[in-house]
Amino acid sequence: MNWMNFCLENRIGARFLDVTASTLPDYLGKIGKKWLENPFPMLLTGEAGRGKTYFTMCLMEELVKHSKLLIFRKSKRLDDELVKEFDKYKDSSHLLRFFAECDFLFIDDFGMDRPSERAERDLYEIIDYRWENLLPTVISTNLSMDQIGSFYGSRILSRLKSYEWILFNGKDLRGIK
Repeated sequence: MNWMNFCLENRIGARFLDVTASTLPDYLGKIGKKWLENPFPMLLTGEAGRGKTYFTMCLMEELVKHSKLLIFRKSKRLDDELVKEFDKYKDSSHLLRFFAECDFLFIDDFGMDRPSERAERDLYEIIDYRWENLLPTVISTNLSMDQIGSFYGSRILSRLKSYEWILFNGKDLRGIK
C-alpha cells in the first residue's frame, strides 16, 4: 500500500498527503529516527497546533513506505467505532482485540472522545494489553498528565506514565508559511 491509499482508507486529509520527515526540526527528526529504528510507546503532548499530528503522520508515512501494518484513529472515531460495534452486536470484544493486538497503533487527539465509564474501560483494555505486550503505540493529546488522570482515571494514566512523553511547545504552527 502506498501513502496516498493509506490516507484515503484512514480518512487522513489532503493536508497530510505530502508529509516528509525532512521538514521536521532536527530534534524531532532524531526522535523519529530513534523510534523508527526501535519503536517504543510514545505520548506526544502540547497545545493545539504545535506539530504533534504532523510528526505522527511522518512516522506513519515511513512505516507505510516499508510495508508495515498499522492502525491510525482519531480518538473520537475510535470511540465511535466501539460504540457502533457494541450497539450492533451487543459486544465489542472483537474490535477491542483488533486495536489492542495490531502491530502499530496511532491514536490522535486523545481526549476528544466522550468521557464515560464504557469509554474508559475500552481504552483501558486496549492500552493495558499494548502496555503488557510492549507493543508500539503513539498517542497525541492536548491534555496534561493531570487532565489525562481526571479524564481517563488513574489506571490508564499509570500505564501512560511509562511511555516516552514528548512535549511539543512553542508557537501555533498553523497558518505559518
